[in-house]
Amino acid sequence: DARPFLAAGIAAVTVTSHRHDDSHIRYVNTAADNRERIDKGSLEQTLSVLQAALAEIDAEGVKAFQ
Repeated sequence: DARPFLAAGIAAVTVTSHRHDDSHIRYVNTAADNRERIDKGSLEQTLSVLQAALAEIDAEGVKAFQ
């Protein structure tokens, strides 16, 4: 999802997660993709990482991640 932004010179990231069993990947962005397929534990871990990254960016600036 970040590619168009990156192509335009805008800093961006794509956040995704993969389970140990990638069989769910075939449902992503299809009519069969639904809320029940969300791994809540993985989502919470992702949120924790993003919160920590944003806190560091606020404290140190974006260059801390380059």
